Amino acid sequence: MDKSELQFYSRQIQLPNFGIAGQKQLKKSNVLVIGAGGLGSSALQYLAAAGVGNIGICDFDKLDVSNLHRQIIYDFSQTGFPKAELAKKNILRLNPYLNIQIIDNKISAANVEEVISEYDVVLDCTDNFNTKFLIHDACYLNRINLIQSSIYQFEGQLHVFKFAEETNAGCFRCLWQTIPEEGCVGTCGEVGVLGVVPGIFGTLQALEAIKLLLGWKGLPQGKTFIFDLLSLQSRTIGWKKSETCPICGKNPYIKSIKQTEYENMQDYEIYSSAVNIDDFELIDVRDEATLAEKFSNDFNIHHISLNSWGENLPNFDAEKQYLAFCNYGIKSKNLYEE
Repeated sequence: MDKSELQFYSRQIQLPNFGIAGQKQLKKSNVLVIGAGGLGSSALQYLAAAGVGNIGICDFDKLDVSNLHRQIIYDFSQTGFPKAELAKKNILRLNPYLNIQIIDNKISAANVEEVISEYDVVLDCTDNFNTKFLIHDACYLNRINLIQSSIYQFEGQLHVFKFAEETNAGCFRCLWQTIPEEGCVGTCGEVGVLGVVPGIFGTLQALEAIKLLLGWKGLPQGKTFIFDLLSLQSRTIGWKKSETCPICGKNPYIKSIKQTEYENMQDYEIYSSAVNIDDFELIDVRDEATLAEKFSNDFNIHHISLNSWGENLPNFDAEKQYLAFCNYGIKSKNLYEE
């Protein structure tokens, strides 16, 4: 590190048990952030500011204006562009001394092990159970440390799994052996979220990652940290390794990442560039009827609000193709299953 880089980190280098040796340790470390949304946005900024030298950003989405109140690594002028590319660009503006790799593909059973293989620590900043379990299982099987966080409206929870050091201390599947059904908990798009909540928990993930990389004591494995931001009450709940756990128990049956274990991870999303819109009857399933109006001059669109499906479902013609759309794909999927 040259003089200017050392000056960048000068305040934290002064910390006890940190020093230049600690800074060099961070510089040679590799951290992957999966999901560059609300959690990932703050986690990435603090990992970069601390000087984690090699950061991977995995996200396949594009920035929407509705993201900005909580995904503060971006700005309004960047809407419509891929998040991974934007995050890299903005991080390097903050700290030019880093090596940033972007993975702009959706994480899946087919690619997860290859994606995580080069990293010391993985931060799970995703927002759905299927992906969280997939990342967890892959990190366990490949002995890669994992820091996992989840939020719901005004509260969140945090787990640290030191799989590279200890695989007999329990895991997430000791708590939840099977993947919960989709829709059992509302997403941010469905139930709302206060932007500061993922900001705080993403920051906590970055903090725990730095502790791991420096060998400092952090949140113990086998503990769940829960923080209610409305009441400012926090608690840490302990739990034990389950002998019947399907991945770390006495008789595990999850021994590799197979699509059959995650067969409910179906991608219902397509891009307009991949299809000819004129070949479809379009169905807007968002609740805000006015959202469909801006397309009405170009396309014939049926609007079916989630709350009125029972009354307004059209008589579908078996000879026609239908394309349902919404903000995030969840309601479109529900209509498909209906």
